[in-house]
Amino acid sequence: ADHDAGEIRYTNSSDSLNFDTAGVPRMTIDSSGRLLLGSTTSRTIAGHSPRFLLNGDDYNQATLQITSNQGGTSGGFIQISHQRSGSAGGNTILQDGDDFGRIRFTGGDGTNIDSRGAEIIAQVDGTPGVDDMPGRLMFMTTADGAQSTTERLRIDSSGNVTKPTSF
Repeated sequence: ADHDAGEIRYTNSSDSLNFDTAGVPRMTIDSSGRLLLGSTTSRTIAGHSPRFLLNGDDYNQATLQITSNQGGTSGGFIQISHQRSGSAGGNTILQDGDDFGRIRFTGGDGTNIDSRGAEIIAQVDGTPGVDDMPGRLMFMTTADGAQSTTERLRIDSSGNVTKPTSF
């Protein structure tokens, strides 16, 4: 292969589409339809095998940047959504206590990178209705020697900030 040129190739044995530059694999679409950047194989972490994987060998390669260059007041945007229909395009109403989404922070413990250090959880906080979606944010950390996160701070749908009494 010419390492000065890019290459797009289909690998029949793994049923994957690979994109290389300078002879280095840069992006793969695997047989499950996962988009893998910086890796040719998916990696399950803390029980999750993501549909989109960004894998880097340094700080820059492991950084996802979203930049808004428009002339107004809006900045970059990440939206995490949930609905209960079970199919794409649905809009079935959520229930009290359902997750909107989570941001989970895990780290290498010498065996794997499944150990959770912290989480931010957004949940429904009350009864939703048409154009009415009460929400709460929960902030979780893992104590030294523990194996799971514990809620440390909550902001409820009324704006009340509380610390759970469990610690």
